[in-house]
Amino acid sequence: MKKFNSEEMELIGTVLMVSGIVAIVYVAVTDDNYFIRFAPYFVQFLTISNDNTVVVVAYILYYLHMALCIFISYCGIRIRQYSKRMEIPEIDFDEYIAADGRPPVLYLRSFRDDKLLANTVIFNIRGMNSEEEILTTYFNKYGPFVAIGQPGDRFPQLGAVRTYLDHGEWQSYVLSLMESASLIILRAGFSEGFWWELEQAIKQSNLKKIIIIIPFRRSKYNKFIKAVREKFDIGLPEFSGKKTTESEMRGIVYFNNDDVPVFVGLKGTHYIIKSTLRITFNIIGARYFFKKRNDMELNLQKLLDDVILAKL
Repeated sequence: MKKFNSEEMELIGTVLMVSGIVAIVYVAVTDDNYFIRFAPYFVQFLTISNDNTVVVVAYILYYLHMALCIFISYCGIRIRQYSKRMEIPEIDFDEYIAADGRPPVLYLRSFRDDKLLANTVIFNIRGMNSEEEILTTYFNKYGPFVAIGQPGDRFPQLGAVRTYLDHGEWQSYVLSLMESASLIILRAGFSEGFWWELEQAIKQSNLKKIIIIIPFRRSKYNKFIKAVREKFDIGLPEFSGKKTTESEMRGIVYFNNDDVPVFVGLKGTHYIIKSTLRITFNIIGARYFFKKRNDMELNLQKLLDDVILAKL
C-alpha cells in the first residue's frame, strides 16, 4: 500500500475539506426544491407513495447529504492537521532550550486535552491553526514554549516543542523545568496529574510565574474554584468569561504582585458568524472568527502582555 508523504496528505485533506464545504454552501444557497426534484426517484421503490412521502424523502436526502458533506470536511481537516504533524522535525529537547538562551515557558495539561484540542481548529486571518499553535506563537515571545509529550505519539502534537519521557521519570523532569521556567502555563482540569502539577507549581515557584488557562463555563469553573479552595486553601475569583469563544478557552487566571488571583475573560465573541457556515464549522470541529477583536492571539496580547512583562 502506498504511503503518502506530508505534502500529498495536505493536498488530499484540502480537497476533501473544500469539497465538503462547497457542497454544503451550494445546497444552503439554492432553492428549497433542490432535493424535491430527486425524491421521486427514491419514492418509486416504496410501497406507499404520495406528496407527503416525497417531502419526507426529500428531507431525509437533505440531512444525509449534509451529514456526508460534514463528514468529508471533517476528514479533510483532520488529514491536513495530521500532515502538519508529519512535518515536525526531531529535536533534541535540551539542546533546543539551551540554544534559545531564554528560560523556557512550560505548558502543562492533561494528555486527554491533547486529543480534545486536536479535534478543533481555528480559522482566522492567518489560516487554520490549533489552539495550542496559537498559544505557542504567543508565548514564544517570552521563551521557548515547551511541554511533556504523551508516550506513544507517532508524531508530536502541533504547538509546543515536546520531550518524551518514561512514566517513572516525568515528575522529576517536570520539577526541574518548573524551577528553570520563566512562566508556568497550566490548562485547568480535574485529573490527578493536573492537581499534582498545580501543587508542585505552587510549592516550587513564585505564584507570579503561574498562569492558569480556564477552558470551563461558569458551572464547571465553580466546581474548580471549590476544589482549589479545598486542596490549596486558595480562593479564586468569580467567573467573568464568555459562553462561546474562538477556542476552548473561556478565560485566564493569573496572580498579581500581591499574589492575589485575577480572572480575565476572553472578549468579543458576539461577532461569531451567524449563518449556515457557523453551524457547519462548529459541527465539523472548527471555529471561524472574522473580526480582529475575536482573534485569539490579539486577545492574549490585550489580556496578558502587560501582566507577563511585569512578571519577567
